[in-house]
Amino acid sequence: MPLAILAVAGGLGLWSSHARTRQQQDIQAVVASICNDVLDGRDPAPRLAATDPLIRGRLVERLQEVLEGQLPQLEIEVSAGDTTGGGDATHTAVLRVDGAEAMGLRIRHGGDGPGVAIIGFWTPAPP
Repeated sequence: MPLAILAVAGGLGLWSSHARTRQQQDIQAVVASICNDVLDGRDPAPRLAATDPLIRGRLVERLQEVLEGQLPQLEIEVSAGDTTGGGDATHTAVLRVDGAEAMGLRIRHGGDGPGVAIIGFWTPAPP
């Protein structure tokens, strides 16, 4: 019996880990697509449909400032979101341009399906 419990617990752990990894991959793909739209001069609004209109415009402006129409070396690091304080972000994504942290995104992933919404963003303090 204890062996069966361990097997079920192990299976649930693997499934949970796979789901988290899949969500992080989904988020990374969406953020990369939004950045590519900005770099190519395309309107990223269709990819931001789930994002609150009150922040959408400023978010796009800030992405344009960060990416500045050049072809920067862009890294996107996705991690767990609000782990304390009861916030709504399931994940955060940090954008690094040419190795320096340029911007962070607070993201809510809706679970199964394409439910990725950027619910906030921040810029690091100048050095």
